[in-house]
Amino acid sequence: MNWSTVRELVKINILYSNPQTVTAVKRKQEKNPRKNFSTYKSVIRQQIFLSLFFAVISFLCMLILILSIILVTFLFTQRFSLSWQP
Repeated sequence: MNWSTVRELVKINILYSNPQTVTAVKRKQEKNPRKNFSTYKSVIRQQIFLSLFFAVISFLCMLILILSIILVTFLFTQRFSLSWQP
């Protein structure tokens, strides 16, 4: 299979997947006509940024959850280990 054809199909798919983003990029291009914007690169960059952002948020939430479980477990075991004296 020809990889350039696949690449062009991916570009078209990206452009049609989110028309609101494409419209925003076109508005940005109209404001700055001297700059050369690539619409699909801009959309890919935005999707990568959002994916990384949500990955970091998810990681931090899971880290807080795990640390709170460890803290509760530690405090629970300390409480009962201190009260139990033969």
